[in-house]
Amino acid sequence: MNKRRFIKLHVGILTATLLSLGGISSVVVAKNKPIYEKHVFRTPAYGVANFHTSYSGKTHKITFSGTASGFRDLVIKYDGKVVKEFKLKKADRHFKTTIPFKGYKTFKIHDGNGHMLKDISAAQYATKKPRINSYYQTNEHLKIELSGKKGDIVTIWKNGKAVKRKRITDKFGTIITVPNTLFEDNSKITVTRHTIGKKTSKGVKINKSKDNSISIDK
Repeated sequence: MNKRRFIKLHVGILTATLLSLGGISSVVVAKNKPIYEKHVFRTPAYGVANFHTSYSGKTHKITFSGTASGFRDLVIKYDGKVVKEFKLKKADRHFKTTIPFKGYKTFKIHDGNGHMLKDISAAQYATKKPRINSYYQTNEHLKIELSGKKGDIVTIWKNGKAVKRKRITDKFGTIITVPNTLFEDNSKITVTRHTIGKKTSKGVKINKSKDNSISIDK
């Protein structure tokens, strides 16, 4: 066989795909045809994958974690204000960061160039408000029937201080009872709900009218 000629194979068409840096190299060998290579370059993924959010009621901090792809700089904003900036040691790596905050505003995560990567509203990190099915008042007590996720904690607050807690045992209806004396001094009374790993919900206000009857905001 003439060494100056291209190597020829007479065994039919054979395609072998080899991984290479920056893309895929496909080596195609055809009958009576010279060997040639075709490079197909892949564009790397850009964004945040495996993203998770958790909240600690003990520290009042939220934790974000995920895998960054295609960038190193992260900027986190809460209610439009920068609350944290940091740089990853290299692109395409896992990150985890914890931030203290108050309120129920929206977080936004950007890269170093201002491109938004994630939008985290209160619906994603906070518990939904307690769902009031019904309530009725006797001469001594106010009974409230609530529904929600089984295992959630419902709390009655008086002027910001917890006075009664109860776990939801039936998602279709759990009753919590409080004495009418709770409302005698026109205190601010609210009901909240808490799911483990999320922030406690906003409060639902319980109102006392002039005739001493009770109403609950929806």
